[in-house]
Amino acid sequence: MAKAKIEMLISILKYIDIDYMSEEECNSIYFLDVNNTEQQKQIIRTIIVPGFKELNNTSQERLKEVLKLCLQDMESVNVIFERVSMPFENDIEDKKAFLENIYEELFGKL
Repeated sequence: MAKAKIEMLISILKYIDIDYMSEEECNSIYFLDVNNTEQQKQIIRTIIVPGFKELNNTSQERLKEVLKLCLQDMESVNVIFERVSMPFENDIEDKKAFLENIYEELFGKL
């Protein structure tokens, strides 16, 4: 996968980066378990979906393609996750499932 495409994943993950989120947003998800599927989806709906909806159609389609590509090349994606400071006690254990959940919440089933 092209490095530029991988870098675009940060456009989605930034919404859950403590350096990007407001204190209110951070507090609203801090106590949720990022490794529990239902709570993970709640995090996505609460923080990622609203930011995504502010994007224009072209940007939304581009991010859709980026997510599809990233799901095919998880090894390269791990580097991006390491650059994001998330407000959770634990790291995301299954990053592929997390990206699949983001995709599902934004676009429906793959």
